[in-house]
Amino acid sequence: MRSAQEFRTELQRSYFSVAKVAEYFRRFQGLQVQVLPNLELPDGAKDRHMYRDDGDLLLTYPVEVKRSNIHAWTGKHDFPFANVHVMSVRQWDQLRVKPMFIVFVDKNNSSAAVIKGGTKEQWQIIAQRDKDGVRDAYVCPKYLCDFISLSEIFKEDCKEAQPPRNLTNN
Repeated sequence: MRSAQEFRTELQRSYFSVAKVAEYFRRFQGLQVQVLPNLELPDGAKDRHMYRDDGDLLLTYPVEVKRSNIHAWTGKHDFPFANVHVMSVRQWDQLRVKPMFIVFVDKNNSSAAVIKGGTKEQWQIIAQRDKDGVRDAYVCPKYLCDFISLSEIFKEDCKEAQPPRNLTNN
């Protein structure tokens, strides 16, 4: 069984490994990386099993926010289309780091459709007309989206808003 000092020495040696992995995610994956603090065993601590951390790195993923200038909705039931616009195929393909979420906000800023980036294999490509002509665009079936309310956020008279659902655990 390792002593507390041996454990502390091994922990300190792992810092370079953490730094190299952080640099990999920054340089080759294009992510923002934060190295989390590592709590050392207090001097004189006998039980190395009391040491716990909350991970070594925190990776920051982009979220794309888009807004409709025309349509309003309150949820999936009154969203006016069968699919939710993601972005043009060209725009998506040019992104170095793909968004974890694409959030499509209604014209009143009161509701949004949240598309998980991990659902991309189920998206469809459609020909979409805009002011510049016709282009291919990704759309996500609305049944794959989470619809959230934004109506209580930044509302001055809101005493106690309900915390939002954790979207990453679905």
